[in-house]
Amino acid sequence: MKIFKMMLMVWALAPTGVMAQDYYAPTDKEKEPVARFPFDVKPEIKTENGEKVLKYTLPKMLTGNVNVIRTTAVDLPGLNDLPNPVKMFVGDKATITCMGADSNPGCMVTHRNLSLNKDLAYQEIDRTYYDPQLRTAARAVVDEFQSPVEHSGNQPIGIIGALKERKDSGFPRGTVKTQFDRAGSITTAWITWKIEDGTGKFANTADFKLNGRDEKGSLTDVKQFGNRVRGRWSVANESGWFDFEFNNDKTRFEGFYGVGDNGSPRVGRWTSVSVR
Repeated sequence: MKIFKMMLMVWALAPTGVMAQDYYAPTDKEKEPVARFPFDVKPEIKTENGEKVLKYTLPKMLTGNVNVIRTTAVDLPGLNDLPNPVKMFVGDKATITCMGADSNPGCMVTHRNLSLNKDLAYQEIDRTYYDPQLRTAARAVVDEFQSPVEHSGNQPIGIIGALKERKDSGFPRGTVKTQFDRAGSITTAWITWKIEDGTGKFANTADFKLNGRDEKGSLTDVKQFGNRVRGRWSVANESGWFDFEFNNDKTRFEGFYGVGDNGSPRVGRWTSVSVR
């Protein structure tokens, strides 16, 4: 019954052929945004020494320790006769069921014998998310993965190919007009995204409006994770964190910000009005 359910999930992944190679740790709908992890190296089914091989590295934000997964194809009667051929791979740390093209497979994974460390995973989460509520949700995903519930067969499970293809992951060109959703001295901010030689790097300055006055501020410690951007802002005597997410077209973003240390409570929402 468990294998049948896994096959149904993989079947749902494969037909579109437009799946990005992200790793998804199954969870409830509310935590899905923090349960999807882009791979540093895209998993592909390749031939090595006459054997078909699928290998990848699990995200450290999920496992804490480094876990390199290497599996080889196994032949099972009848799999190749299905309308969408199924490939199975087995290794010391995983059993994988895949569908789709070798260059872009959709796969269901059952793991075993993993090296797990929650504390190190939490540290990775804190480096990635500055929003305290996102940190809490991401830690809950780690807890679920490292302490699997009954429906997963007491083994960590995951899905490769869980997202539609993203567009270019670089920062948008131009200026983002943003709104601080908070009563206080800071009302609006304009961020200048300066693209340098196509690298996606941008200037670390921003224009803020305080009590009707234009002030120069700064953006520091900025890092992009897929469509999500986090960092710190400062202007006059105020500073804090921000954590927001762009849409695929990089025309709008929406997220939250706080005052004080990273992980301090949300103060308000920070949303873009336009990107040009």
